[in-house]
Amino acid sequence: MKLRSASCKSCSAVTSRSELEVLRKSFLMMRKFFKFRSRKQKWSNINETFAFLAFPIQEPPAHITKNESYTSGVNIGSIQFVALSRSGASIDNKHQVQINTHFERMLAKIALGFSVAKYGLPAFAKIYIRDIILGKADDSGRWVGTDELVKLPVELNAIHTAGVFEQSLEVTVRIRLFSMFKESPEYTVVVGVLKTDYLTLNENMGDQ
Repeated sequence: MKLRSASCKSCSAVTSRSELEVLRKSFLMMRKFFKFRSRKQKWSNINETFAFLAFPIQEPPAHITKNESYTSGVNIGSIQFVALSRSGASIDNKHQVQINTHFERMLAKIALGFSVAKYGLPAFAKIYIRDIILGKADDSGRWVGTDELVKLPVELNAIHTAGVFEQSLEVTVRIRLFSMFKESPEYTVVVGVLKTDYLTLNENMGDQ
């Protein structure tokens, strides 16, 4: 999916810095394991180390649970580890699990992109997650989290999967990173609220 002119240069710089924090720290071993392209890194033999993905498991979004005591930040309940390399290898202690809000900001940006691709930006009356994507707000736990529901399938031929859902004009996106692994969790992002006439707006966009 490609959204042309998705953000201005200044916003793009902010989100790129945040996403690099995830790619260079939390997902470094994953990039080595799959030998993803890198401008600076030359990957060594990944079989010499124990490679894993580490997914933070948060509380469900406070907006969905109507948790009135929530104020800021994100509450991590546990870490879901997904082993990538064969058993018996040693753990490479150079890699650490990073706990910060960059991961939630990345999920929010992914969710917003899928939502805009489906409905179009003019269809939204309000977008909840714009400020957390840009690092201007510290309430990612209100809009991003996990639950025990499973709505997305395991896709052996896809790296990631996502689904956009709408109920009473409110849009949520469920995201499964590295969905070829059945242990990968689903994340829920509450994106925003559609205008009551969003169907008409979509039809008009299609005529342009």
